[in-house]
Amino acid sequence: MATLGSTGGAVAGDRAIAPRPVRFLIQYHHGLDELNGVVTYVHTLDRTLRRRGLETRLISTKATGLGNWIAAIAWADVVHLNSNHLGFAILCKLLGKKTVIKYHYLLYQSAHWHYEPMGFWRRLRVEYKAAFPPRTAPLKWQLFVIVKFLRLAVRLATVAMVDRHTACSQFLGESCSLPMAVTTVYNPIELEGDAPPKTLADLAEPHTFTFAGRVVRDKGPAVLLAAARILAERGRSFRVVLLGDGPSRAALEADVAAWGLGDRVEFLGWQSREAVLAQMGRSLAVVAPSQWQDPAPYVAMEAASQQTASIVARVGGLPEMVGDHGWIFTADRVDELADLMEGCLQDPAGAIARGRKAYEYTRATFSSDRAADTLLEVCAPLLPPKLRPQLAPAIAPNAPQP
Repeated sequence: MATLGSTGGAVAGDRAIAPRPVRFLIQYHHGLDELNGVVTYVHTLDRTLRRRGLETRLISTKATGLGNWIAAIAWADVVHLNSNHLGFAILCKLLGKKTVIKYHYLLYQSAHWHYEPMGFWRRLRVEYKAAFPPRTAPLKWQLFVIVKFLRLAVRLATVAMVDRHTACSQFLGESCSLPMAVTTVYNPIELEGDAPPKTLADLAEPHTFTFAGRVVRDKGPAVLLAAARILAERGRSFRVVLLGDGPSRAALEADVAAWGLGDRVEFLGWQSREAVLAQMGRSLAVVAPSQWQDPAPYVAMEAASQQTASIVARVGGLPEMVGDHGWIFTADRVDELADLMEGCLQDPAGAIARGRKAYEYTRATFSSDRAADTLLEVCAPLLPPKLRPQLAPAIAPNAPQP
């Protein structure tokens, strides 16, 4: 008959049975072949936790059904949610499983364009008022208010259902305005080794500014092109490359032609990730002129991975992503953006130096190991006492031992 040994493992005769690893279930609500920040995060986290000796499973609630959900939840010791999926959260609660949610998107539509810190109840009042369209709006938009309130109710019900809360940036955690703590678990980017320093010879000529993302109003490509027009009027030699596609592309191409910028601006459409990174590496700077409160875009981290500094709008989580090593301008201020771009053109060596510091900052701040450490520290108190000793060695395994 097995007895409990002093190390916490079961002993059968003279043979010790090692305790099983902690089991983590990682949920997300995207298709299996989708490429975005959430999918990148869950796959990176999965690899990191496995490397530390933990058992993990990924489950897409979009690609699987109820039976798979129940079996996976029953298997897990702790469940990491990456969407506001109320049904999945209820199942976890019914099966007695502890949950840690990570917020990747804004909880409140009213914070999409304009954000200011406020408490939970004030935020609800603001959201309530913002939900109603003008009285002159068509009937379908008047009725759509019901859908907005239902969506908000689902999100808040999920918030109330889970045990711990995390977010992909400090900005997003604060914007949730929740009465409970929200821990920041940054989306990681894996930078292998220490890359050789970038030099002026690695830059394209003429010096290039790159935009990477959907060509839509939210991402602010029109702001970048308006700044490019100012630089052209100042007689500067430069090039702007836009990577990505979207509904605003045709109108922006027409603007470029009307302004006589066809020899300075190039739309390359969607590119592979390898092509995007290569273009960033040849660039003097990457520009992220977002006009909405983007929680934690990858673009600045991807630029830093190529030792290229970013010029970003002061919105959402963008300032966090660049730290002190990028340039930040007031959203929609075309003149500010143009001045920063001109400064890069006047001092390309300084821009490269910033890019190297951005690389070092990103490598330290957004590593997969740091994200895993933070998440495991949040999860540890939720585990049964008998499993906590198995988790301890997986937290900061490379840190010096006392």
